[in-house]
Amino acid sequence: MAWTYLARACRLAVFIALATSTTAGAYEAIRFDRLSADDGLSNNDTFTIVQDRMGFIWIGARYGLNRYDGSSVVQYIHDEKDEHSISDNFVQHLLEGADGAIWAGTWGGGLNRYDPETDRFTRFRHDDDDPASLSNDNVWSSYEDRSGTLWVATENGLNRFDPQTGGFTHFLHDPDDPKSLSNNSVTTVRQDSAGTFWVATYGGGLNRFDPARGSFTPFRNDPADPDSLSNDNIWNFHIDQNDVLWLGTEAGLNRFDPRDGRFTAYRYDASDPDSLSNDTVAYVADAGNGRLWVSTTGGGGNLFDPATGKFRRFLFDAADDLSLSYNLAWCATLDRSGALWVATTNGVSKYDPGAHQFDTRRPNAADPRTTAYSDIQGFYEDADGVLWIGSGTSGLSRLNPDDSVAITYKHDDADPTSLSGNAIADVEGDANGYLWVSTDNGLNRFDPATGRFIRFRNDPDNANSPQGNNVTDLEIDETGAVWMAI
Repeated sequence: MAWTYLARACRLAVFIALATSTTAGAYEAIRFDRLSADDGLSNNDTFTIVQDRMGFIWIGARYGLNRYDGSSVVQYIHDEKDEHSISDNFVQHLLEGADGAIWAGTWGGGLNRYDPETDRFTRFRHDDDDPASLSNDNVWSSYEDRSGTLWVATENGLNRFDPQTGGFTHFLHDPDDPKSLSNNSVTTVRQDSAGTFWVATYGGGLNRFDPARGSFTPFRNDPADPDSLSNDNIWNFHIDQNDVLWLGTEAGLNRFDPRDGRFTAYRYDASDPDSLSNDTVAYVADAGNGRLWVSTTGGGGNLFDPATGKFRRFLFDAADDLSLSYNLAWCATLDRSGALWVATTNGVSKYDPGAHQFDTRRPNAADPRTTAYSDIQGFYEDADGVLWIGSGTSGLSRLNPDDSVAITYKHDDADPTSLSGNAIADVEGDANGYLWVSTDNGLNRFDPATGRFIRFRNDPDNANSPQGNNVTDLEIDETGAVWMAI
């Protein structure tokens, strides 16, 4: 099925978490939507996902690049007759640059830069006769550092791109130099908040990299040291907000804190349902709220809570269309709305917390401030994110985005600046910051700054007054005029 992610979410569905319990068997249900070739993807075997600044979701597959706008897919396929098409259809990795360009790394066709303004690709390929060309056409990933420099991880070394010349500087393994890169199969490069570079390899473990000196310090598996890296084959890693590295290896998930130099491995345990689902970890991503999404190559995905050390597993179920698309999962990304997208070998899975779970506010007899939560007839969200809720029986309620307690405004016979009636049909806001509130006892203009209402009611002696007091609907047009149904 296709779904729309670009629409603005209603603020009544707020503050949602992927899961609210860490006890096995006690989790709330999580449902995944799916996007596949049936919806227009070029191929179901997907590897990489990124959201650009315009909100488009880009998906790299075994056959082609795809741009998804929430309802339809545009495919970008290699064309031998068009030098400005993508260089190869096996799209392994995607990155949006600071300038808005999309970098597409392919497996076999090198690197591509897509310019949204021209709708063209510029290709960067390996050339045996050009020492400044890309070192290898099999691209694992790319990364733009804090200075705007692009780094490209390939099957034959790490590359630094010079946009002025279009050339690359290579960093390669040298068996005679212990300070060189530990292995030429480079999978991931990242920079932490202190500016330190970390380079992962498939076969040579992890490296701390000093670009100024061109030197590498390796961290490798040592069977005699239980605090060392569990495996030298690293597929991917993530650096969290505390500068802790989370590494996906072929022997589980590893936690590495550079401050103590120790690795902690999280492994699959058949006797523990809260353990990692599979030991081959293909991708680690931020899942929000301090948690990590951990993709595996046979055990589906996991939601990991570092605070508890527990994993919640998500597996493909052929009988459940709302389960993860497949158990071989690759890249995952959290979009700006908080939805999690996962690339699998059977299409893309998306979990949107706001689409399936709600934070419900109900009246509390012990708290009169919550009475406006009953019989809700209308609501309006202002520019500050404040939600104004109109009740059909209990007046107007103000709910701040960071506050679970409402402030309620009701009719008071002794106060002519109070709300004219407690039965509200609609709430709208104008360009001047005023709220307009329709009731069964007249129209009201409310000033949030003063907390006062001005009433507009029918006056039989005034032909310019409203024709009636039971105002059932409101609309404010582009000129600022208020229209009401009576």
